[in-house]
Amino acid sequence: MKTKVKVKLEPYMNMDTILQAIVVALFFAWNAVEGAVFENTYPLAMVNLYRYPIFRILFLSLILISVEWSKYVAIMIAFALFFYIMDMEVTNTKWSKSDLKRPSK
Repeated sequence: MKTKVKVKLEPYMNMDTILQAIVVALFFAWNAVEGAVFENTYPLAMVNLYRYPIFRILFLSLILISVEWSKYVAIMIAFALFFYIMDMEVTNTKWSKSDLKRPSK
């Protein structure tokens, strides 16, 4: 005699999944905009903070923390940081530090 096993498949849509999808969508949009532009302009604070090694270590920590939450979020953050770091390398080698200062009013 066979017994029927009834499996109820509930959609896996809890708050964590929704937040992950929102964060992935936001970083995807950010990467699409920022990655499509070569030598993108960044706020002066981000340009000035890039020269400190602790700031780059915090970026790596952000990727490690995001891996614990979601691998999809970590991939999007890694792409965003990759575009940022590559732009900063071009910015720092192409222009002198005096060119990066905010013009006086």
